[in-house]
Amino acid sequence: MTADKTPLEDAVDQALDAFVYAPIGLLFDGPARLPKLIQNGRNQVTNARMMGQFAVQMGRTEVNKRAATLDGPVVDLLRGLGVVDGPPPAPAPTPVPDKPSAPAAKEGSAKAPAPKKPAATKKKTATKKTATKKAAAKKAAAKKAAAKQAGPAATTAPDVAGLAIPDYDSLSASQVVSRLQGLSAAELEAVRSYEAATRGRKTILNRVQQLQKP
Repeated sequence: MTADKTPLEDAVDQALDAFVYAPIGLLFDGPARLPKLIQNGRNQVTNARMMGQFAVQMGRTEVNKRAATLDGPVVDLLRGLGVVDGPPPAPAPTPVPDKPSAPAAKEGSAKAPAPKKPAATKKKTATKKTATKKAAAKKAAAKKAAAKQAGPAATTAPDVAGLAIPDYDSLSASQVVSRLQGLSAAELEAVRSYEAATRGRKTILNRVQQLQKP
């Protein structure tokens, strides 16, 4: 702005320069400067393209670095689009259907044969039965002999609580024999009758008979 012009006049002059005089001058001087302007424009576009490619390459390198430490569907998508280096994700394997299991056999259609017992087991079972029968027969014979030895008086056994020996049923034969000495004839007979009618232990019965002799 010059000293002799007002601000309004100065603004009007600048507007005339920009919108009137400059276009007129460009109209007359443009054809001579046009090749230079075109070359400058091309240079600017080339520079901008190079800068853009450089920026894209730098960004892609950074993305590859980040993707090397990551994994997942996002990285697979970027690889598929070619943004990230690396092979595209392999297609998911097709699931193989399971083979149908063999149908279960119907109940009652075929009965499984019962397992045969080995010969050793049969022999062992027969031996055990024979031994049991012998033991039962021996016990019966012992009771019969004791009843025969006791005589008809053994048919009715006295109550164990009335015996002169306390806790009679819990004592062994040797313990009963040691307690027979000193009993009266009636007490000895009660012991003999009870023993003959129950357990029939010969040691006790023989000792009672010895003590009953005059």
